[in-house]
Amino acid sequence: MGATYEFWLTDDSGNKMFLLDKYSSVYYTRCCNILSTIQMSFAFKEWFSQVKPFFQPDWRIDVWRCPGQGYPMRREEMYMLRKAEIYTRKSDGIQMIILRGRNGMELLNRRSVIQFEETSYTDKTDYIDDMMKEIVREQCLYGSCLNISGAVDNDRGFPVDEFVVQEDLSLGPETTLSCPDRVVFDIVKELRETSFALNYSDETKRKIYYSVSPFIMTDGRVGYRFETYADLRGADRTNGVIFSVENGNMLEPTYEENHYDEINACYAKGQGLENERLTYELENLTLIQKSRWNRCEEVRTATNEDGEDGLITAANTALAEGRPIFMLDATFLNTPGSEYTPRSLYGIDWDMGDLIPVNYAGKQFDIEICSVGVSIDEDGSESIIGRSVENGE
Repeated sequence: MGATYEFWLTDDSGNKMFLLDKYSSVYYTRCCNILSTIQMSFAFKEWFSQVKPFFQPDWRIDVWRCPGQGYPMRREEMYMLRKAEIYTRKSDGIQMIILRGRNGMELLNRRSVIQFEETSYTDKTDYIDDMMKEIVREQCLYGSCLNISGAVDNDRGFPVDEFVVQEDLSLGPETTLSCPDRVVFDIVKELRETSFALNYSDETKRKIYYSVSPFIMTDGRVGYRFETYADLRGADRTNGVIFSVENGNMLEPTYEENHYDEINACYAKGQGLENERLTYELENLTLIQKSRWNRCEEVRTATNEDGEDGLITAANTALAEGRPIFMLDATFLNTPGSEYTPRSLYGIDWDMGDLIPVNYAGKQFDIEICSVGVSIDEDGSESIIGRSVENGE
């Protein structure tokens, strides 16, 4: 028995309206730290016979999947509908409707840091995960969101109790940030990248991931919660199923080692003039010593920084952005296995955000699955692929 699905249309509070079981096709993605999307199509006559009006922004599609017999249903994702398209299909003249939506991460795109610059709301120093949450609370959370002057303004807050923020965990590295007039989604994405940059030069500084995930409220409705994770978004499965072409669970891999744009020595320059200017030097001696010619320098201008902490972050970011790339790009398959190949089922043996072992090109890698794409046709046949991320050293 293969996987089974339930797709529920809900209102904007998560209350179930209809079970969507007469679709023509479905395609959805699940991604780490970026917007996940869904596209679902129906014959418009069939859709309109159940749903009037035929579309409302922020209605949701709640996706549930059971990977196989003996396993429970789990929620894959909940998507907020943002677009409807109606067209007539050329092949048979049937009028169709396509519904498109994004997951809860979409909410972070709807708020910006609106307070005045050089205030505690725009200039921050904190642990990266706690800083993310403080910014989200101040711009999104009912009871904590602020107006342009810094006073509580619940008109800016998402519906009370339907959007919550995880408690502070103080797991990430510390950093400084100035973020006036910027979109919240862009800020938390930058903070994630900063944590990766700091981890690149010092593995004791933990990488920080984030999500806006569905959660069950006390009255049974479904809300959204902003959460952070340290080190890994999913599970460490490096002692599990090995992915390789030979094992039949990996398709069309390519591997490259690229030193073209390498930066391994950075001079970050902050405020001041001439020899009084604040400067911080950072080197990666391991990379520099790869050859007698391999010192690759960059001057990183950071004139908005007036202290060493900001320059340290700028230098680490430069070295992380300019690291040599050791990149494995591959598609990971959802396969039941056979006598000669191991089982590697999505949702059981691997999942979005997991770290998995990969053998290719005579090398062994630990690869993070950054996205999953699921396609289902009107007969219920599914196709699932996971995609990897680059593995920088």
